[in-house]
Amino acid sequence: MRLRTAITEHKRRRGERYPTERPTTVGAFTGDGGRLVHVGPDGASHDCSYALSGVGGTDRLRIGIAGGGGIRWLDELDTTRQHYDGGSPLVETEYDAGRYTVHQFDLVVDGTHLTHVELRGAPPANADLVATCAFAPDMVEGRVGNLVHEAAGPNDGDVVEVYHRQEHDFLAASNGLSAAHGRRQETIAELLGEDDGGFPHRGEIDEREDS
Repeated sequence: MRLRTAITEHKRRRGERYPTERPTTVGAFTGDGGRLVHVGPDGASHDCSYALSGVGGTDRLRIGIAGGGGIRWLDELDTTRQHYDGGSPLVETEYDAGRYTVHQFDLVVDGTHLTHVELRGAPPANADLVATCAFAPDMVEGRVGNLVHEAAGPNDGDVVEVYHRQEHDFLAASNGLSAAHGRRQETIAELLGEDDGGFPHRGEIDEREDS
């Protein structure tokens, strides 16, 4: 876990016994091909692959549902159940969102982390899936580069590439990314402010600074 993530976790978990830690004694793991991802009981995930294969991957990944005039982050909903699907490494996390339920599925296949989300019940009309992801290629959070490969992904959607010296990480969506927005690294004042770092301010992707 990088410095910025540790400070963000501290602000989000203030009041807990170890607010800057992300314990892996709870939650579930999914892994394959030198990639190991921990899915917390709230569904937030991060890579634990560096000791196995030298992959930094994602330092934090949060998913939310946009609709009804706002965003409902899954890790702020009540988790009703988290379990493995039979004897497989597929992790299912279920959430209660009131009028509907959210089912998040996480699986690592051949070193690729796949996340699938289903809404069941009466979700908001025209709901959109949103995510905020912080990459740490080569376990570095600053001085990384990134590219947006336009129309290179599924359904002619964009693919985001974040890279450092050796590691290249990619983010895509099966139904196509409708938009990708980068964020410059937070300043010290922003890090120590009250914002929890949940949803980045939108801006143009900066090929040198955004992570």
